[in-house]
Amino acid sequence: MLRFFHCLGLRAFFLTAAICCSPLGQAADLAKAYRAEIRPLLDEFCFECHADEDAEADIDLDTFRSVADIRRDIKVWLKVDDVLSSR
Repeated sequence: MLRFFHCLGLRAFFLTAAICCSPLGQAADLAKAYRAEIRPLLDEFCFECHADEDAEADIDLDTFRSVADIRRDIKVWLKVDDVLSSR
């Protein structure tokens, strides 16, 4: 299970990097990848504790519904990657 979370952290980090650095032409591909790959993982493993107004550590991952949302608050994703990478 820890290996999964480590991979999830790396996926979040690389997705964030791709979203921040990608040309506008790739935005549709990134949005599709987020909806198809990342959002379901967040739903399964993260939203129980990190959603809504009672989100632990003040990290409400449910607010990131689109690539544009991620671009507005990259610090959260970097924090997620840091926490997951440190186990």
